[in-house]
Amino acid sequence: MKKKITSLVLVLSMSVCGLTFNNNVEAARGEAIDMNGWKVQWSEEFDGNSLNKNTWNVEVNGYGGWNNELQYYNGDADTIKVNNGTLKITANKKNVSGIDENGQTKQYNYTSGRINTENKITLGNGRIEAKIKLPIFNGTFPAFWLMGGNGLRWPECGEIDIMEAVNTENVAYGTAHWPKKVGTFSDDINSLSNGTYGWGLNLSQWHTYGVERTDTYIKWYVDNEVYHTVDLTSDAANKAPLKLDAYVILNLAIGGEWPGYNIDNNAFPATMEVDYVRYYVKDNNAPTVQPTTQALTQQTTTATQVVNGTEVLKNTAFNSGSNWEENSANNATFTNNGNGSLNVNVPAYSSGNAWDTQLVQTPISLDSSKYYVATYTVSSDVDKTFMFLAQKTDYSAEDATVLTDVKAGETKVVKTMFKPSESRDYLYGIMMGYVNNKSSNKANVKISNVSMKVYNTKEAAQAALDNIKEIETTVKPTTQAPTTQAPTTVQVTTQQPTTQAPTTQQVTTQEVTTKKAAPKASINGFQISTTLGGFRTLYKIEKSDEISKVGLIYAIKNKSKDAELTLNANNPYIKAFEATAAGKNQALSDDKYDMYTMTMLFGKSTSFLSEQLAMRPYIILKDGTVIYGETKTNSVYDIASYLYDGSLMSNSNNHEYLYNNILSLVNPNYAKKKFDINNTVVLP
Repeated sequence: MKKKITSLVLVLSMSVCGLTFNNNVEAARGEAIDMNGWKVQWSEEFDGNSLNKNTWNVEVNGYGGWNNELQYYNGDADTIKVNNGTLKITANKKNVSGIDENGQTKQYNYTSGRINTENKITLGNGRIEAKIKLPIFNGTFPAFWLMGGNGLRWPECGEIDIMEAVNTENVAYGTAHWPKKVGTFSDDINSLSNGTYGWGLNLSQWHTYGVERTDTYIKWYVDNEVYHTVDLTSDAANKAPLKLDAYVILNLAIGGEWPGYNIDNNAFPATMEVDYVRYYVKDNNAPTVQPTTQALTQQTTTATQVVNGTEVLKNTAFNSGSNWEENSANNATFTNNGNGSLNVNVPAYSSGNAWDTQLVQTPISLDSSKYYVATYTVSSDVDKTFMFLAQKTDYSAEDATVLTDVKAGETKVVKTMFKPSESRDYLYGIMMGYVNNKSSNKANVKISNVSMKVYNTKEAAQAALDNIKEIETTVKPTTQAPTTQAPTTVQVTTQQPTTQAPTTQQVTTQEVTTKKAAPKASINGFQISTTLGGFRTLYKIEKSDEISKVGLIYAIKNKSKDAELTLNANNPYIKAFEATAAGKNQALSDDKYDMYTMTMLFGKSTSFLSEQLAMRPYIILKDGTVIYGETKTNSVYDIASYLYDGSLMSNSNNHEYLYNNILSLVNPNYAKKKFDINNTVVLP
């Protein structure tokens, strides 16, 4: 549902834009899904007369599904309704005004509904299915699908489209999307899709659409008959996002790049009806459903529980070298101090393997139904790069990788959370390598506080991760020659706040030193978008014919340094986004400056709402020169507090939004204030 090719005029079998369809070829049928031995672990039966908000989020936006769709999701009673035992998502021919993906006001000719379980219910391996009845007409685009719940931007989260249909085809499509190169945060994807060609289905009747998910495959089925399978063992590293616990999405879109724009306006109102959504697990399987609210208080957990925070490593005090493999092809020496610390004298590197010096513990038996928090503290007397990894003992794949650059005299705490892709033996490794893959001086390294602990739930693991404090140190000047880093992307292995803006794309332009006087870039102000649920930055760029690109750099303030806020930052907490023409705010631009807006969707993570964010605008000239504006910091909470206390929002509804969705979440004791309209009008 996230992204589709622009045409489906295909003959027999061909691949377009990495998305493979077998069009006009009857899908094989005959393999039946055997439901014996499976039990319902969680379900939504849509009983009652209202949508269960403990399970479902109602989306309100005009983003067009990032497929240039035509509808506005308004969440009104005429688009989302529960009664008579079913959910009804209805699309209407209705003119409304709303906010588009660029934060601009736009007129829409259609309304519809979209709901999801993000941050409330995520589902793992097992069978996920829904019984659905669809509207059939030109322009319809209904979907039942999954997105990975790791908090990363698409396609790093993976996408499993359980059912999509378009127009009057009466074909159910199943598709998997995953990144071509995981960890690069590129929009380049691989996709595999198939449909129920030749089955003669009438999608306007009730059918059951589902997938069976395992560690090695995903199977799509309609009415318990399989029509599509994706092998997860090939290209396994890049397909890893398809194994994530995922949240559910149901929506009815109108028009877009796939169905086109020949809309049958006589078909409205049109309703997608859902009888139930169910999640099945094998009786002998530990359930992997991860409730993040009280929506699943009725479930009975059969998974083997552990004591949260149990250490899985041995001899973390380093009383000796036992339990640890202290490897070095270049004759490094290891000194076990017995007090939880280890000293490593690493000879100078000039060539050879960048990771010749290694501290490894193996085998460690990990459980794929659990979450693990790994950490260590490291310092070095010269600039040096370190890598942590949790890797299968057959070296087939790495489930967690964290690269860390340490400056001379600096001490850093490295931490990550991960969920193993398989229950099997792993190794815990700390690799000590070159600095930026260049030759390195002799180094005296100290490693301490080495740990890897197990937790039953993601929430418990995340809380433990957040409690691991970082160390601030004063970095001594280094005499090593500075090196120029090429643009790079570090794989993020922990859930981070989403900083994507629909109007932008990640910048990987080579940074060069400013050569001459150039136009200026500056932050102009901040807003809270109640419609988008986002934190909006307004920045202005002095007009010049020499400008090639402009954009904005975001960073988590306490996880970055001001000097790092550049296009080539080698820090997963810093991201640069290039502005597009659609992001230009024409109404606020003038003869001297172009004004741009960028919106970061903030969700309801209380830790992120109070996080200090750093923003820095940039300009790239046609000759490659990069000019940076001044860095400004602020937080969603601080901005909301300023606007709320001053009654500066445009109306009382927006005023209440700040309290209910930001201020009271961060501070339950925040003093509630009545909206004062006098602050928003000019009095006579």
